[in-house]
Order: sequence, then structure tokens, then C-alpha cells
Amino acid sequence: MDKQFLSLIFIVLGFVSCSDSSSVGNTSLPDVILDKGVTDIVPDIGEISENAITMLTEWDPGLPSTDLIEEVRGYKIARVIIHAHSVYSHDGCDGNSVENGNPEEDCVLQLRDAICKLNLNGIFMTDHAGSLADEEDFRKLYYPREGDTPVIENEIQTGNQINCPNGAKPVIMVGSENDIMPIGITAHPSSDINERKKIYGSVDESAIEAFRKVNGVVCTAHSEGKEDNYLIGSSLECMEIYNFHVSVLSSSGLVVLVDYMNQPERMPHPDLAFLAFYEPLKLQLNKWYTTVEKRNISPIIGTDIHRNAVKKVLSDGERLDSYRRFMRWFTNFLLVKDYKPSEFKKAIKDGRIYVVAEGLGTPSGFDFYAETKNGIVDTGKTIKKADFKKFVIKIPEVTGIENEDIYVKARLFKIKDKSEIEILKPIARSEKKIIEISEGIDVGVYAVQVLLTPMHLKRLCKRWASEYIKEFVWIYSNTIRVE
Repeated sequence: MDKQFLSLIFIVLGFVSCSDSSSVGNTSLPDVILDKGVTDIVPDIGEISENAITMLTEWDPGLPSTDLIEEVRGYKIARVIIHAHSVYSHDGCDGNSVENGNPEEDCVLQLRDAICKLNLNGIFMTDHAGSLADEEDFRKLYYPREGDTPVIENEIQTGNQINCPNGAKPVIMVGSENDIMPIGITAHPSSDINERKKIYGSVDESAIEAFRKVNGVVCTAHSEGKEDNYLIGSSLECMEIYNFHVSVLSSSGLVVLVDYMNQPERMPHPDLAFLAFYEPLKLQLNKWYTTVEKRNISPIIGTDIHRNAVKKVLSDGERLDSYRRFMRWFTNFLLVKDYKPSEFKKAIKDGRIYVVAEGLGTPSGFDFYAETKNGIVDTGKTIKKADFKKFVIKIPEVTGIENEDIYVKARLFKIKDKSEIEILKPIARSEKKIIEISEGIDVGVYAVQVLLTPMHLKRLCKRWASEYIKEFVWIYSNTIRVE
């Protein structure tokens, strides 16, 4: 087994070689945190009647269309991936990048196929500047192929729409991950290749402003490796509170990947592997708590897919690190008026975003906002205490699952003392589908977590159900500041 572990650790280290950034945290196993109260009131899964809840007996490798997700207050829900790499990253697609002069077309086709199968509304590609900056024809960075439709807004191409066989119309947008991560840019920040490489590799405010001039939203990935003072003092608009690569390097992540690679016949569907190692990441959450205490900044969840680590094909016929598999687990939900790049970026900048561990199930109907004397205020905003009337939380249901209510809970929490949170008592959806809180709210920063025990996956987990089925954080909302 020692030899197997050494082999797997070598493979997994390929994940963290993904970034050109020198400021990314070290590759040691991450700290994880289960917030106080996450594991309370969880029933013994062995006592759950098979007839008491919809039990899935077949795994769906795709995700339901967002047309099936309930609109809230006139907003549509857009499902987007943020932080993904392909052939325009030097380390994407098993290293067969354009930098080598031999781009892997099959990898691009796998990316596009996954985007369609997952019914994404948008994907923000974040290729590394080493290859991306060398491409003079910016249109190629949208990964266009025959049958696509360029998205034009105000006479500028802002994305590339794939017209999928299943009717989905996802939009690919351009971005880059280096020391900072601008997303949704519509041109290089400079026509001079040396100048733009310098901008892509910079972290200062002049670089952030240069990306905004080409319509970008500027984020940071791998926030666990960034200094608090930098995050607080910068004008970055979003930051990762979860990154898959950091999570998979946990001891539990390494163990489960060994099992799937060496005894696949004993394991559940490979897409369920994440249940064995998904936990909130203390380092990244604390960075967000510390930063958002001082200023508003939107949380994002980073897939960080490279399709460059594990070629081994698993029991479902896909390689372990396929685009479809890794992008199915964690997604960003945006509240938008329309499915187009300008709306996606506006939602992120304005703070109308929440992050979802969608491998647990697709939420429908979630909402969190404040009612004030002046009307409704969305997440990402600041309100005066004198104007505050109440917080409203709508607890979502699991799309396509009946009788799951008793396993879904929501809780409001207040961020305080940098990385600590004060939690209100969790309320189950079966008790109250809409929670209104008007008492006990003082000056501070508030957000919501939705917790889910995915009992509908019990039968799919087979002999591993007692280890895999537990209470997880399903949704992290953005914050509302009261001052």
C-alpha cells in the first residue's frame, strides 16, 4: 500500500502544478473545518425506510437544465463554472498545449461535450498567460468550432455560444489565472506582447484596472496563499472560498482515489468519490471571513480543472479527471435577468451569487435577502441598521427528489472576530420553508449556509453509505452587511 500511496501522491501533485502563481499556498495537506453544528440532528441512515424518500438507483452523469430551477424575485438562475483550463494553459490537457505546437483537439472536444452535458449557462475559462498571451487572434481563446454563435454585445464579442445537441446554449468566456484571475475579458490588456505578459503576471491595482478596461471581473484563486492585508486592501471583486485541488489533497481524498484506482469493482459510481473528501476548507473560508468583514467581496467556488493528472479510465468509461466529472461537483449560481456574459459578470460584481456543492443535488428555490424601509436588498450589499426590517431565507428543495425536506436545513450566521462565526439554530425545511429573522440583528456581516444530508444517494453508495452519507454544507450564500 505504501507504494500505491507514493504513486498516487505523485499523480495528485500534478493538480497543484497547475498554477503559474508563486503566491499559491504550499502543497501540504490542507486544514479542513466542520463548522459547529454541521453534524447535529443527523439520523442513523440505517434506520431510513427505502420508501420514505426518493432513492436514486441510477446515477445521472449530467445536471438538470436551469429551466427546471425556480426563478426568484424575477431573477433567472445561471449555472456557471469559474476557473477552468484547457489547451491554452501550458499544463492543460496532459501538457499538449498550444505552447508545444501540438494542441490536443480531443481535449477541446471533451471540454465542449462536458459543458453541454452539464447544462451550463456559462464557463469562465482561466488559462495561464504563458500560452494565452502568445495568441494574437483573441477569438481563438473562446474555443470556437463549427456551428457556434459568437455573442456580440455593444459591438464587442463577449463570448462564444455552443449550440448543443441537447438544446443547451452555454457561453464560453475568456479569462486567465496567474497571481490574479481576471474573468470575462474581451481582449488582451495590451496589444504589445511583452507589456501584456507583464500585466497578466502582476497583482497591483494598475493591472486590475487594465483588465477592467477590457470588461473583466477581477478575482483571486487559491486565496489560502494570499496575505490578508492584500485581499482587504485590493479592489478584487471575488475570491475562492473552495478549490477542488486543495480539497483532493486531504488525507481522505488520497485514500479514496487509491480505492477507486485499485479496486474499482468495490466502489460506487466514480462521480460519488467526492463524498469521501468534500469538507469546507478552513484556510480559504477564513480568508473570506477576514476579508468580507472589512469590505464586500463575492465568494466563488473554483473547479480548477486541467484534465492533466490521472489518465486511468474508471468504471464509467471516463478518465478520473474528466471535464464532466470534476465540473459536475461544484458550481456557481448567479441571479441574472438574461443568460449572457454581461449579466453573468454584473451578477458577480454586484454580489448576486451563491456557491453550490451540486454533486449532492441541484437546489431549487434558494434565496437570501434583506427587507428594509427602502425595499429589498440583495446579497453583496450594505444596509443601515436603522433601515433594517428583516432577513428572509428561502430554503431550497432538491430538484427531482421527493420527501427530502427533513434532511435540508438553513442557518444564518454572523462573521465576527476575523475567522469566527456565530451561528443561529439551524431550521429544517420541513419545519419552515421560508425563514424570517427580524430580532437580534446588530451591526455586522451576515450570510447563510444550507446543509444537506443526501439520503437520496444512499442506495447508490452501496456498502460505503455509512461513510459517505453525512451532513454537508450544500450552499454558501454571499453576505449582507449591516452597519
